[in-house]
Amino acid sequence: CCCCCCCVSSGVSVRSLLCSPEIFVGHTASCSFEILGVTSPVIAWPLLNGFQWCSQMTLRESGNVSFTCPIPYVGVDQTLQVVLSNAFNNTIFPVGQVIPVSDTIAVSNNATVSVKWRPIKPMKSTNGRKVGMEWEPWFTKSNDKWWNIAEAVPTIGFYSSFNEGAIRQHAMWLMDSGVDFLVVDWTNNLWGKQHFSERGVYAQEIINATTFTLEVFKKMRSENFSTPTIVLLIALDNGPTEPQSCLQEEIDWIAANYLPLYSDLLFQWNNKPLLIVFDGGNAYNHSNPLHVDGWTLRFMASQLQNNPQMAAKGYWSWMDGIIDPIEVTQPGEANAEVVTATCAFFNSGGWFGKTAAGKRQGETFVEEMNSVVDGNASIVLISQWNEFNGQPEGASVYVDIYNATFGNDMEPTSPTECAYQRPTNTRCGGWGYRYLNLMFASSRMFKGLDKTSTVMQMSSPIGNSVYNMHEGAWVEVTWALMGKHATSFNILFNSTVVASTTSTSINIDISSGFAPGHCVVSVHALNATTFYPIGILSVDFEHEPQQPIPSTVSSSITLTRLS
Repeated sequence: CCCCCCCVSSGVSVRSLLCSPEIFVGHTASCSFEILGVTSPVIAWPLLNGFQWCSQMTLRESGNVSFTCPIPYVGVDQTLQVVLSNAFNNTIFPVGQVIPVSDTIAVSNNATVSVKWRPIKPMKSTNGRKVGMEWEPWFTKSNDKWWNIAEAVPTIGFYSSFNEGAIRQHAMWLMDSGVDFLVVDWTNNLWGKQHFSERGVYAQEIINATTFTLEVFKKMRSENFSTPTIVLLIALDNGPTEPQSCLQEEIDWIAANYLPLYSDLLFQWNNKPLLIVFDGGNAYNHSNPLHVDGWTLRFMASQLQNNPQMAAKGYWSWMDGIIDPIEVTQPGEANAEVVTATCAFFNSGGWFGKTAAGKRQGETFVEEMNSVVDGNASIVLISQWNEFNGQPEGASVYVDIYNATFGNDMEPTSPTECAYQRPTNTRCGGWGYRYLNLMFASSRMFKGLDKTSTVMQMSSPIGNSVYNMHEGAWVEVTWALMGKHATSFNILFNSTVVASTTSTSINIDISSGFAPGHCVVSVHALNATTFYPIGILSVDFEHEPQQPIPSTVSSSITLTRLS
């Protein structure tokens, strides 16, 4: 049935909600509904079993609306619903909460989805290589400002780090995309403290959220789901430096509270659980070493291309500021241990520095992972899943995250919904499922499971750009490859070949021979195939093609002729 269960005098209504009748757990339900009577912006909130779940949608006109929503629980009667509410937008962590009737404008009909169990197992590896992901548990009450300056809205909505559904969905996505372990960021826990017991409430909430995550992972494993393991990243000097004795107290607390309960959930390296200490300022006193019996200890810095002495000592990297990240070998060892890849990076000067590289519509990650796949490291650490934090507008230097382009978060996000707006933003929305799909493809290549695919991503033209076809006008088409190398390419405008090249960049003259209007610019790699469409609106591994498909990448633009 379809009905409007609740309307107001304005006449706004939502009806005809339809969703996928059956999916596998952790996969996305495709939904659509109709909204009528819109005269001013109204916010639509998806609900799962009566609780808010998945990204809100700001609607400015009547019509049909489509969205996708993953469901992390098994059950034959998982119920989705859409509620219209503008007042609920002031809620700090809307995911998992009930929308008060007093805040409700209209309610859709229910759509029931049968969610089936499926095996969730670690991605196989033919070469023993492992994939790690930097992951944040800091979406808590004392850290609630994070969502206020987030560059995009997560696909699952603005969640708390204490929301079980969010943790389950993260675990399922990460396992499906080939991630073996999470590097859980505790680097802010001890800023300038003299003792671990002096840690602030904000730090304790991060610790509690990590414990909550481990308990959710235990629960998932009891349901016969595999989960990632974790590595704790603690810090000596990420900000004000604390005494090494304070860090030792933290390590002792971890050993007493986590080793007895969660040893099977801790990532093992060299036959011991791995522990990482961030020491970006080279403050560690090696003459008075930490006591870490029972642990494999590694140190971490950042920007190893500028700190070769740290790389020489075996320090891992949070993020490097170059396309070809630095492979790190432990002293006395012959083989590279780890390399850190990212989908965007900055160097000196932050995101506005001359050497920074934004996401570039996936091209940065493809270039980095192409280097990593061809390299020798046993571990790739990916930076990062979910920071969603940066400096508010007005800072002198922008690091962490600036916006959806100049930031390296990879968790799936709404491709259309507005988050924190910068003056330089030209549109709302994030990156959809692009980086989840690229992680899946690159993990299979890194682990030796796919040696035949060619994956491409295109940095130019930027999607939805408008080009004026004046005399001498041209469109720059630039792309990068990952996997099996291809040497010849066709460039197509609306399915018509307009050029061929052996390079990965070409300028197309658009001053004549093209009609104004919508145009899909595509690059086809000749004699190359792939198993990965790299969709933005859909998850590739939910519908993985059984046969290879042509290697292609495209971007939609508008051609116009202005006087």
